[in-house]
Amino acid sequence: MEAEWTAPSTPLALLYRDWPGNAVPCEDYRIIGTIGDLREWISKAKDYRSFLVQDIFLGTFTPL
Repeated sequence: MEAEWTAPSTPLALLYRDWPGNAVPCEDYRIIGTIGDLREWISKAKDYRSFLVQDIFLGTFTPL
């Protein structure tokens, strides 16, 4: 099985309509970013969670 590569500039859309099988007019979807943006959002969320756990939580409860 070969892996497929999708360009980071591929847009991500948010749909407000039941799909697939139905046509989605322009007013029922929004482009919310790209796959590259999604990767960046996930990376930032992981970094923030790591900061909360390691610095805040452990820093607060370690001296106890």
